[in-house]
Amino acid sequence: MDSPLAETIQKGRSLIKVIRRSHILMKFINTEKKCSTALLKHKPVLIYLLEFSSDDYTILKNLIDIFEPFYQTTNLLSVHKYPTIGLCLYLYGYFDPFGYSVLTPKERLKVERQIKQKNKEQNKFQTPTTTSSALISSNGSVYPSIKQSSEKLNRLDTFLKSINKYVSTNNVIQKTISEEIFHYESLVKTDLPKHAVLFWQRYGEQMPILKDMAQKYLSAPGTSLPSESAFSSSAYIGRKARAQLSQVLTSSNETVYGVWNTTAGSDSNPASNGTGIGKYSLGQGPYTVFDKNTNTKYVNFGNCNNITTGSPNCAQKTGLYLTLKRGASLLVAFQLATADSFPQRDPLQITIEGSNNNSTELTRGSSWTLLYKGSSGISINQTRLTYGSIQWLLQNSEWYASYRFLVNLAMNNGTNIPFIQYSEVALFGY
Repeated sequence: MDSPLAETIQKGRSLIKVIRRSHILMKFINTEKKCSTALLKHKPVLIYLLEFSSDDYTILKNLIDIFEPFYQTTNLLSVHKYPTIGLCLYLYGYFDPFGYSVLTPKERLKVERQIKQKNKEQNKFQTPTTTSSALISSNGSVYPSIKQSSEKLNRLDTFLKSINKYVSTNNVIQKTISEEIFHYESLVKTDLPKHAVLFWQRYGEQMPILKDMAQKYLSAPGTSLPSESAFSSSAYIGRKARAQLSQVLTSSNETVYGVWNTTAGSDSNPASNGTGIGKYSLGQGPYTVFDKNTNTKYVNFGNCNNITTGSPNCAQKTGLYLTLKRGASLLVAFQLATADSFPQRDPLQITIEGSNNNSTELTRGSSWTLLYKGSSGISINQTRLTYGSIQWLLQNSEWYASYRFLVNLAMNNGTNIPFIQYSEVALFGY
Protein backbone atom coordinates (compact mmCIF):
# COMPACT_ATOMS: atom_id res chain seq x y z
CA MET A 1 0.00 0.00 0.00
CA ASP A 2 2.56 2.43 -1.20
CA SER A 3 0.17 4.40 -3.40
CA PRO A 4 -1.01 7.89 -2.39
CA LEU A 5 -4.55 6.58 -1.95
CA ALA A 6 -3.38 3.89 0.46
CA GLU A 7 -1.35 6.46 2.38
CA THR A 8 -4.39 8.75 2.66
CA ILE A 9 -6.58 5.89 3.93
CA GLN A 10 -3.95 4.99 6.50
CA LYS A 11 -3.76 8.58 7.77
CA GLY A 12 -7.57 8.75 7.94
CA ARG A 13 -7.71 5.58 10.05
CA SER A 14 -5.05 6.97 12.36
CA LEU A 15 -7.04 10.20 12.77
CA ILE A 16 -10.19 8.24 13.61
CA LYS A 17 -8.31 6.30 16.30
CA VAL A 18 -7.09 9.59 17.83
CA ILE A 19 -10.62 11.04 17.83
CA ARG A 20 -12.07 7.89 19.44
CA ARG A 21 -9.55 8.09 22.24
CA SER A 22 -10.61 11.72 23.00
CA HIS A 23 -13.67 11.91 25.24
CA ILE A 24 -14.22 15.64 24.41
CA LEU A 25 -14.13 15.16 20.64
CA MET A 26 -16.45 12.13 20.76
CA LYS A 27 -18.95 14.04 22.91
CA PHE A 28 -18.94 16.92 20.43
CA ILE A 29 -19.43 14.57 17.44
CA ASN A 30 -22.30 12.71 19.11
CA THR A 31 -24.04 15.98 19.99
CA GLU A 32 -23.76 17.23 16.42
CA LYS A 33 -25.05 13.91 15.11
CA LYS A 34 -28.16 14.14 17.27
CA CYS A 35 -28.89 17.72 16.13
CA SER A 36 -28.47 16.76 12.47
CA THR A 37 -30.78 13.76 12.88
CA ALA A 38 -33.48 15.89 14.54
CA LEU A 39 -33.19 18.56 11.85
CA LEU A 40 -33.54 16.03 9.04
CA LYS A 41 -36.49 14.42 10.76
CA HIS A 42 -38.47 17.67 11.05
CA LYS A 43 -37.20 19.40 7.92
CA PRO A 44 -40.39 18.89 5.84
CA VAL A 45 -42.47 20.39 8.64
CA LEU A 46 -40.14 23.40 9.08
CA ILE A 47 -40.11 24.17 5.38
CA TYR A 48 -43.87 23.93 5.25
CA LEU A 49 -44.19 26.39 8.12
CA LEU A 50 -41.89 28.89 6.39
CA GLU A 51 -43.62 28.80 3.05
CA PHE A 52 -46.21 31.46 2.05
CA SER A 53 -49.21 30.26 0.16
CA SER A 54 -50.87 32.31 -2.56
CA ASP A 55 -53.63 33.18 -0.08
CA ASP A 56 -51.04 34.53 2.35
CA TYR A 57 -49.59 36.79 -0.32
CA THR A 58 -53.08 38.01 -1.21
CA ILE A 59 -53.82 38.86 2.42
CA LEU A 60 -50.52 40.74 2.76
CA LYS A 61 -51.21 42.74 -0.40
CA ASN A 62 -54.69 43.65 0.84
CA LEU A 63 -53.30 44.71 4.20
CA ILE A 64 -50.75 46.96 2.48
CA ASP A 65 -53.51 48.52 0.37
CA ILE A 66 -55.64 49.12 3.46
CA PHE A 67 -52.92 50.61 5.66
CA GLU A 68 -51.12 52.63 2.99
CA PRO A 69 -53.45 55.69 3.32
CA PHE A 70 -53.04 55.64 7.12
CA TYR A 71 -49.28 55.49 6.76
CA GLN A 72 -49.24 58.37 4.30
CA THR A 73 -51.59 60.40 6.51
CA THR A 74 -49.29 59.92 9.48
CA ASN A 75 -46.30 60.80 7.33
CA LEU A 76 -48.09 63.93 6.10
CA LEU A 77 -49.05 65.22 9.55
CA SER A 78 -46.05 64.13 11.60
CA VAL A 79 -43.27 66.23 10.10
CA HIS A 80 -41.11 68.26 12.47
CA LYS A 81 -43.00 71.49 11.79
CA TYR A 82 -46.05 72.02 9.70
CA PRO A 83 -47.91 75.33 9.23
CA THR A 84 -50.08 76.73 11.99
CA ILE A 85 -52.28 79.80 11.90
CA GLY A 86 -49.93 81.43 14.38
CA LEU A 87 -46.83 80.64 12.32
CA CYS A 88 -48.27 81.68 8.95
CA LEU A 89 -50.93 84.28 9.74
CA TYR A 90 -50.23 86.52 6.74
CA LEU A 91 -49.93 83.56 4.36
CA TYR A 92 -53.20 82.22 5.73
CA GLY A 93 -54.86 85.59 5.15
CA TYR A 94 -53.36 85.98 1.69
CA PHE A 95 -54.97 82.80 0.33
CA ASP A 96 -58.36 83.67 1.80
CA PRO A 97 -60.08 86.14 -0.61
CA PHE A 98 -61.56 88.09 2.28
CA GLY A 99 -58.24 88.12 4.13
CA TYR A 100 -56.50 89.27 0.96
CA SER A 101 -58.84 92.27 0.74
CA VAL A 102 -57.84 93.55 4.18
CA LEU A 103 -54.08 93.13 3.76
CA THR A 104 -52.15 96.30 3.04
CA PRO A 105 -50.12 96.53 -0.21
CA LYS A 106 -46.95 96.28 1.84
CA GLU A 107 -48.16 93.09 3.55
CA ARG A 108 -49.24 91.57 0.22
CA LEU A 109 -45.84 92.33 -1.29
CA LYS A 110 -44.09 90.70 1.66
CA VAL A 111 -46.21 87.56 1.34
CA GLU A 112 -45.69 87.39 -2.44
CA ARG A 113 -41.95 87.50 -1.92
CA GLN A 114 -42.27 84.57 0.47
CA ILE A 115 -44.41 82.66 -2.04
CA LYS A 116 -41.89 83.18 -4.83
CA GLN A 117 -39.04 82.12 -2.58
CA LYS A 118 -40.85 78.96 -1.48
CA ASN A 119 -41.69 78.12 -5.08
CA LYS A 120 -38.06 78.66 -6.07
CA GLU A 121 -36.87 76.35 -3.27
CA GLN A 122 -39.38 73.70 -4.27
CA ASN A 123 -38.33 73.80 -7.93
CA LYS A 124 -34.68 73.55 -6.92
CA PHE A 125 -35.19 70.07 -5.46
CA GLN A 126 -37.50 68.73 -8.16
CA THR A 127 -35.92 66.27 -10.57
CA PRO A 128 -36.77 66.35 -14.30
CA THR A 129 -39.46 63.84 -15.20
CA THR A 130 -40.71 62.47 -18.47
CA THR A 131 -44.21 63.09 -19.72
CA SER A 132 -46.72 60.68 -18.18
CA SER A 133 -50.37 60.00 -18.73
CA ALA A 134 -53.22 59.01 -16.45
CA LEU A 135 -56.37 56.99 -16.95
CA ILE A 136 -59.53 58.37 -15.36
CA SER A 137 -62.20 55.84 -14.46
CA SER A 138 -65.92 56.38 -14.73
CA ASN A 139 -66.22 57.26 -11.04
CA GLY A 140 -63.57 59.95 -11.29
CA SER A 141 -60.71 58.03 -9.68
CA VAL A 142 -57.31 58.42 -11.25
CA TYR A 143 -55.13 55.40 -11.96
CA PRO A 144 -51.56 55.77 -13.19
CA SER A 145 -50.85 54.29 -16.59
CA ILE A 146 -48.45 51.44 -17.09
CA LYS A 147 -45.75 53.81 -18.42
CA GLN A 148 -45.89 56.12 -15.44
CA SER A 149 -42.68 58.07 -14.87
CA SER A 150 -40.78 58.34 -11.62
CA GLU A 151 -42.44 61.61 -10.70
CA LYS A 152 -41.27 63.12 -7.39
CA LEU A 153 -44.29 63.69 -5.16
CA ASN A 154 -44.72 65.78 -2.05
CA ARG A 155 -46.31 64.33 1.07
CA LEU A 156 -49.83 65.46 0.22
CA ASP A 157 -49.67 64.04 -3.31
CA THR A 158 -48.23 60.80 -1.95
CA PHE A 159 -51.22 60.50 0.36
CA LEU A 160 -53.67 61.31 -2.47
CA LYS A 161 -51.97 58.73 -4.63
CA SER A 162 -52.42 56.08 -1.95
CA ILE A 163 -56.22 56.57 -2.12
CA ASN A 164 -56.25 56.88 -5.92
CA LYS A 165 -57.13 60.58 -5.91
CA TYR A 166 -53.89 61.98 -7.29
CA VAL A 167 -53.86 63.70 -10.67
CA SER A 168 -50.48 64.03 -12.35
CA THR A 169 -49.66 67.53 -13.57
CA ASN A 170 -46.79 66.58 -15.87
CA ASN A 171 -48.89 67.21 -18.98
CA VAL A 172 -50.19 70.56 -17.74
CA ILE A 173 -48.53 73.72 -19.06
CA GLN A 174 -48.29 75.86 -15.97
CA LYS A 175 -48.12 79.61 -15.66
CA THR A 176 -45.17 81.12 -13.92
CA ILE A 177 -45.62 82.00 -10.27
CA SER A 178 -45.69 85.70 -11.12
CA GLU A 179 -48.43 85.15 -13.68
CA GLU A 180 -50.51 83.18 -11.19
CA ILE A 181 -50.13 85.90 -8.56
CA PHE A 182 -51.28 88.53 -11.07
CA HIS A 183 -54.23 86.35 -12.12
CA TYR A 184 -55.19 85.72 -8.46
CA GLU A 185 -55.15 89.44 -7.74
CA SER A 186 -57.42 90.16 -10.71
CA LEU A 187 -59.90 87.46 -9.64
CA VAL A 188 -60.07 88.59 -6.02
CA LYS A 189 -60.82 92.17 -7.06
CA THR A 190 -63.91 91.07 -9.01
CA ASP A 191 -67.25 90.20 -7.43
CA LEU A 192 -66.55 86.58 -6.49
CA PRO A 193 -67.50 84.26 -3.59
CA LYS A 194 -65.62 85.36 -0.51
CA HIS A 195 -65.56 81.85 0.92
CA ALA A 196 -62.05 80.50 0.48
CA VAL A 197 -63.04 76.88 -0.17
CA LEU A 198 -65.61 77.83 -2.83
CA PHE A 199 -63.12 80.19 -4.47
CA TRP A 200 -60.34 77.63 -4.81
CA GLN A 201 -62.76 74.92 -5.92
CA ARG A 202 -63.88 77.15 -8.76
CA TYR A 203 -60.60 78.75 -9.82
CA GLY A 204 -57.87 76.51 -8.40
CA GLU A 205 -57.17 74.72 -11.70
CA GLN A 206 -56.25 78.07 -13.26
CA MET A 207 -53.52 78.59 -10.66
CA PRO A 208 -52.10 75.14 -9.76
CA ILE A 209 -49.05 76.48 -7.93
CA LEU A 210 -51.05 78.80 -5.71
CA LYS A 211 -53.71 76.14 -5.27
CA ASP A 212 -51.18 73.76 -3.75
CA MET A 213 -50.01 76.47 -1.36
CA ALA A 214 -53.60 77.40 -0.51
CA GLN A 215 -54.33 73.78 0.41
CA LYS A 216 -51.28 73.81 2.65
CA TYR A 217 -51.90 77.06 4.49
CA LEU A 218 -55.71 77.21 4.59
CA SER A 219 -55.77 73.78 6.21
CA ALA A 220 -53.45 74.97 8.96
CA PRO A 221 -54.51 73.32 12.24
CA GLY A 222 -54.92 75.13 15.52
CA THR A 223 -51.97 73.29 17.01
CA SER A 224 -48.66 71.89 15.90
CA LEU A 225 -45.86 69.67 17.08
CA PRO A 226 -43.86 72.60 18.48
CA SER A 227 -46.80 73.70 20.65
CA GLU A 228 -47.49 70.13 21.74
CA SER A 229 -43.81 69.88 22.57
CA ALA A 230 -44.20 72.90 24.84
CA PHE A 231 -46.89 71.07 26.81
CA SER A 232 -44.64 68.03 27.02
CA SER A 233 -41.80 70.21 28.29
CA SER A 234 -44.04 71.81 30.90
CA ALA A 235 -45.16 68.38 32.07
CA TYR A 236 -41.50 67.39 32.38
CA ILE A 237 -40.59 70.53 34.31
CA GLY A 238 -43.64 70.30 36.55
CA ARG A 239 -43.26 66.62 37.39
CA LYS A 240 -43.23 65.47 40.97
CA ALA A 241 -39.50 64.80 40.94
CA ARG A 242 -38.86 68.50 40.21
CA ALA A 243 -41.44 69.82 42.66
CA GLN A 244 -38.90 69.78 45.48
CA LEU A 245 -35.75 71.80 44.89
CA SER A 246 -32.52 70.41 46.24
CA GLN A 247 -29.78 72.75 47.36
CA VAL A 248 -26.97 72.65 44.83
CA LEU A 249 -24.18 73.24 47.29
CA THR A 250 -24.64 70.43 49.78
CA SER A 251 -20.99 70.51 50.81
CA SER A 252 -19.68 72.89 53.45
CA ASN A 253 -16.09 72.60 52.21
CA GLU A 254 -16.49 74.19 48.79
CA THR A 255 -13.44 76.02 47.42
CA VAL A 256 -14.60 79.64 47.04
CA TYR A 257 -12.68 82.64 45.68
CA GLY A 258 -13.42 86.23 46.69
CA VAL A 259 -13.29 89.05 44.11
CA TRP A 260 -13.50 92.84 44.12
CA ASN A 261 -13.83 95.63 41.52
CA THR A 262 -15.52 93.08 39.23
CA THR A 263 -18.69 93.41 37.15
CA ALA A 264 -20.59 90.94 34.97
CA GLY A 265 -18.61 90.15 31.83
CA SER A 266 -15.35 91.65 33.14
CA ASP A 267 -12.22 89.94 34.43
CA SER A 268 -12.16 88.91 38.09
CA ASN A 269 -9.88 90.79 40.46
CA PRO A 270 -9.00 88.39 43.28
CA ALA A 271 -9.57 89.52 46.87
CA SER A 272 -7.41 88.33 49.77
CA ASN A 273 -7.32 88.25 53.57
CA GLY A 274 -6.73 91.56 55.32
CA THR A 275 -8.19 95.01 55.83
CA GLY A 276 -8.62 97.72 53.21
CA ILE A 277 -8.84 97.85 49.43
CA GLY A 278 -9.29 94.47 47.76
CA LYS A 279 -9.49 92.60 51.06
CA TYR A 280 -11.94 90.54 53.08
CA SER A 281 -11.80 90.08 56.85
CA LEU A 282 -9.82 87.20 58.29
CA GLY A 283 -12.25 84.45 59.29
CA GLN A 284 -15.03 86.19 57.34
CA GLY A 285 -14.11 85.07 53.84
CA PRO A 286 -16.33 83.99 50.94
CA TYR A 287 -16.35 80.35 52.04
CA THR A 288 -18.61 81.25 54.99
CA VAL A 289 -21.66 81.85 52.76
CA PHE A 290 -21.95 78.10 52.11
CA ASP A 291 -21.47 76.79 55.66
CA LYS A 292 -25.25 76.78 56.38
CA ASN A 293 -24.64 78.93 59.45
CA THR A 294 -26.16 82.42 59.55
CA ASN A 295 -23.96 83.35 62.54
CA THR A 296 -20.95 83.54 60.22
CA LYS A 297 -20.69 86.16 57.47
CA TYR A 298 -18.73 87.25 54.41
CA VAL A 299 -17.22 90.75 54.77
CA ASN A 300 -15.66 92.35 51.65
CA PHE A 301 -14.12 95.85 51.79
CA GLY A 302 -13.95 96.24 48.02
CA ASN A 303 -12.47 99.65 47.17
CA CYS A 304 -12.79 100.96 50.74
CA ASN A 305 -9.59 102.16 52.36
CA ASN A 306 -11.11 103.95 55.32
CA ILE A 307 -12.98 101.14 57.09
CA THR A 308 -14.19 103.46 59.85
CA THR A 309 -16.30 105.92 57.84
CA GLY A 310 -16.42 104.27 54.42
CA SER A 311 -18.23 105.81 51.41
CA PRO A 312 -21.54 105.37 49.52
CA ASN A 313 -19.87 103.26 46.81
CA CYS A 314 -17.76 101.21 49.18
CA ALA A 315 -17.64 97.44 48.67
CA GLN A 316 -19.79 97.44 45.54
CA LYS A 317 -18.67 95.28 42.59
CA THR A 318 -17.55 92.60 45.03
CA GLY A 319 -18.45 88.94 45.31
CA LEU A 320 -17.17 85.43 44.78
CA TYR A 321 -16.98 82.48 42.41
CA LEU A 322 -16.64 78.73 42.82
CA THR A 323 -16.57 75.43 40.94
CA LEU A 324 -19.15 73.04 42.38
CA LYS A 325 -17.76 69.84 43.86
CA ARG A 326 -20.85 67.96 42.68
CA GLY A 327 -20.19 68.93 39.07
CA ALA A 328 -22.33 70.75 36.53
CA SER A 329 -25.76 71.71 37.89
CA LEU A 330 -28.83 73.59 36.71
CA LEU A 331 -29.32 76.68 38.87
CA VAL A 332 -32.98 77.71 39.04
CA ALA A 333 -33.18 79.83 42.21
CA PHE A 334 -31.17 81.39 45.01
CA GLN A 335 -31.73 82.90 48.45
CA LEU A 336 -29.57 85.26 50.52
CA ALA A 337 -29.44 85.66 54.29
CA THR A 338 -28.61 88.84 56.18
CA ALA A 339 -25.66 89.27 58.53
CA ASP A 340 -25.82 90.16 62.22
CA SER A 341 -25.79 93.98 61.98
CA PHE A 342 -26.28 97.18 59.93
CA PRO A 343 -29.02 96.61 57.27
CA GLN A 344 -27.44 99.31 55.06
CA ARG A 345 -24.59 96.87 54.38
CA ASP A 346 -26.93 94.25 52.86
CA PRO A 347 -26.75 93.48 49.11
CA LEU A 348 -29.54 95.11 47.09
CA GLN A 349 -28.77 94.31 43.42
CA ILE A 350 -26.71 91.31 42.26
CA THR A 351 -25.67 89.37 39.16
CA ILE A 352 -25.09 85.63 38.72
CA GLU A 353 -23.02 84.12 35.90
CA GLY A 354 -22.25 80.55 34.86
CA SER A 355 -19.27 78.90 33.19
CA ASN A 356 -18.07 75.48 32.05
CA ASN A 357 -14.49 76.60 31.36
CA ASN A 358 -11.40 75.24 33.06
CA SER A 359 -10.46 76.65 36.46
CA THR A 360 -7.47 78.45 34.93
CA GLU A 361 -9.81 80.46 32.67
CA LEU A 362 -12.35 81.54 35.30
CA THR A 363 -10.58 84.83 36.01
CA ARG A 364 -11.37 85.97 32.46
CA GLY A 365 -14.66 87.75 31.91
CA SER A 366 -15.17 86.05 28.54
CA SER A 367 -15.51 82.73 30.35
CA TRP A 368 -18.79 83.74 32.02
CA THR A 369 -22.39 83.82 30.78
CA LEU A 370 -24.85 86.17 32.50
CA LEU A 371 -27.78 84.25 34.01
CA TYR A 372 -29.39 86.76 36.36
CA LYS A 373 -29.35 90.49 37.04
CA GLY A 374 -31.74 91.92 39.60
CA SER A 375 -32.86 91.96 43.21
CA SER A 376 -31.02 90.08 45.92
CA GLY A 377 -34.34 89.18 47.55
CA ILE A 378 -33.40 90.99 50.79
CA SER A 379 -35.94 93.62 51.81
CA ILE A 380 -35.21 97.01 53.38
CA ASN A 381 -34.55 96.75 57.13
CA GLN A 382 -34.98 92.99 57.02
CA THR A 383 -34.55 91.19 60.33
CA ARG A 384 -30.97 90.21 61.05
CA LEU A 385 -29.76 86.65 60.47
CA THR A 386 -32.78 85.75 58.32
CA TYR A 387 -33.23 84.68 54.71
CA GLY A 388 -34.73 86.94 52.09
CA SER A 389 -37.24 85.83 49.47
CA ILE A 390 -36.30 83.18 46.91
CA GLN A 391 -35.34 84.66 43.53
CA TRP A 392 -35.88 82.58 40.38
CA LEU A 393 -33.74 82.30 37.26
CA LEU A 394 -36.67 81.84 34.89
CA GLN A 395 -34.62 82.11 31.68
CA ASN A 396 -31.82 79.71 32.62
CA SER A 397 -31.88 76.24 31.10
CA GLU A 398 -28.13 75.51 30.97
CA TRP A 399 -26.08 73.38 33.35
CA TYR A 400 -22.86 74.98 34.57
CA ALA A 401 -20.01 73.68 36.69
CA SER A 402 -18.93 77.12 37.98
CA TYR A 403 -20.91 80.16 39.15
CA ARG A 404 -19.93 83.77 39.87
CA PHE A 405 -21.94 85.89 42.31
CA LEU A 406 -21.45 89.69 42.32
CA VAL A 407 -23.02 92.52 44.33
CA ASN A 408 -23.67 95.59 42.18
CA LEU A 409 -25.46 97.79 44.69
CA ALA A 410 -25.75 97.91 48.46
CA MET A 411 -28.75 98.79 50.60
CA ASN A 412 -26.99 101.93 51.90
CA ASN A 413 -29.26 104.39 50.01
CA GLY A 414 -26.42 106.88 49.60
CA THR A 415 -25.05 106.63 53.14
CA ASN A 416 -21.45 105.75 53.91
CA ILE A 417 -20.65 102.10 54.54
CA PRO A 418 -17.22 100.54 55.18
CA PHE A 419 -17.95 97.14 53.61
CA ILE A 420 -20.64 94.79 52.26
CA GLN A 421 -21.77 91.79 54.29
CA TYR A 422 -24.12 88.79 54.11
CA SER A 423 -24.20 85.49 55.93
CA GLU A 424 -25.48 82.87 53.46
CA VAL A 425 -26.05 82.25 49.75
CA ALA A 426 -28.28 79.25 49.09
CA LEU A 427 -28.27 78.02 45.49
CA PHE A 428 -31.14 75.78 44.42
CA GLY A 429 -31.41 73.51 41.43
CA TYR A 430 -30.60 70.07 40.13
